[in-house]
Amino acid sequence: MTSDALVALTLHTDRARLSTTLRRWHWWRDLRRIQAEGPDNAFFRWRRWSEILRTSPVRTDPAGRGPVELHLLCHRGDYLCGIWALKTLYLTSRARWPIVIHLQGSTSAGMIRRLRKHFPDVRLVGQREADEKVAQAFAAKHPKLIQARRHSPFMMKLVDFSVFARAERIVVLDSDVLFFRAPVELRAHAETESSSGCLFQRDPASTYNITEEEATAMFGIHMPACVNTGICVFPRSLVDFELCETVLEHPQVRRPSGWIEQTLFALCAGTRGGVKYLSSDYLISLERGVDYEPLTARHFAGSSRPLLTEEGMPYVIARGVFG
Repeated sequence: MTSDALVALTLHTDRARLSTTLRRWHWWRDLRRIQAEGPDNAFFRWRRWSEILRTSPVRTDPAGRGPVELHLLCHRGDYLCGIWALKTLYLTSRARWPIVIHLQGSTSAGMIRRLRKHFPDVRLVGQREADEKVAQAFAAKHPKLIQARRHSPFMMKLVDFSVFARAERIVVLDSDVLFFRAPVELRAHAETESSSGCLFQRDPASTYNITEEEATAMFGIHMPACVNTGICVFPRSLVDFELCETVLEHPQVRRPSGWIEQTLFALCAGTRGGVKYLSSDYLISLERGVDYEPLTARHFAGSSRPLLTEEGMPYVIARGVFG
């Protein structure tokens, strides 16, 4: 056997082992989730999430066409929520922005089939494709950025969305967001040619790896407060990878928390200025039993995530968003 053939065989074997490990890990994670919720709650959640599969497909413009593109990150455990998020946005807004879905971790044939059925024009970016392209683009010059991305999947929102985008403006949507009414404000900003600044949801408090005062003292950057990237719009040129590599030298910034990409987004936005926030009817709240009538959308972040199933999805159905 030649050395090239031996290398190819080794790579194939390693990939097969990794694929098997990832499948086992997903089953283990699913089991732990069911144990935490309890079987009855887990079944209720699965049944509620699966209701989206009875709705009609949504057609959009194909990727690579137009000045606006929507990017969403999901994995096997939350892709059904991602379908809810996308369909409520597109059905209430009547937008036709191209959709790019980034698939973190391992996937299944059923997951891919469902995403393509419900969004026939979607562009799907798998983990292997993403890893290879990002490595080619950054491995030599930005090792800390690559390492941060490896340790925190949330970093894919910062890195991969910018690398794979073909449009001038990127709309970011998290899988734990639901829309109830037409997002006029969001669509106006995304589709205005002069909108070169960033539009974010406003967090109840700043949730970063460092404080605004530390950002000023360490980097000379006036980091905007309370940036949340669950729903946002930013120009493709926003993410300064050289800046990210520099600030990631600081151990607090590169700490692999759930806020690392949000910290870097805020630092990049701070160097540009012109940051705007969505109005309060794009809600982020941990509270149960809020009044949904005045809301355009709600981001069910953090400990409010169970309310996505218990309150948000039933309200979407009651409002007749799906017709």
